[in-house]
Amino acid sequence: MEDYKVLGRREEEVARLRAEAEELVKVAHAGTEQLENDRAALEKQKQTEEWVATAELKQELTNAKAANAAMGKEKAAAEAIAVKAVEAEARLAKALEGAKEPGARAAKVEVQTREAQLAEITARVTVAEKRANDAVEIVKVIMVIRGCNPVLVIV
Repeated sequence: MEDYKVLGRREEEVARLRAEAEELVKVAHAGTEQLENDRAALEKQKQTEEWVATAELKQELTNAKAANAAMGKEKAAAEAIAVKAVEAEARLAKALEGAKEPGARAAKVEVQTREAQLAEITARVTVAEKRANDAVEIVKVIMVIRGCNPVLVIV
């Protein structure tokens, strides 16, 4: 009878240990699932961060291209003003020739007017060139700050 009691206790102990083992297996499965979910979430977060970084770089490139186009327009405008200045200077030289003739007071007034125009155009060219140079420097600084190579973008 004593053997049956011992056997009964052992069976109870085995049943208790089996139940504990089943609980531990359930916890292990739940932990594994949680780990897999965490890994998937981390991978998704990394991918999202990469997409955001790519989108930001594309935007920066678009902005750099727009700035480059604007600087090209500024440069073209400055060159056009420079051409006008050269033309005005030629007209001024011609007018000076006319002013050398005796009695050419009206021509002298015209020369003075054209000199003033030339000075204004020269000042405008200088300002336009300075603005274009400043814009180039600003874009270069932005590109360096953002880790891009400014030499590849600036025309």
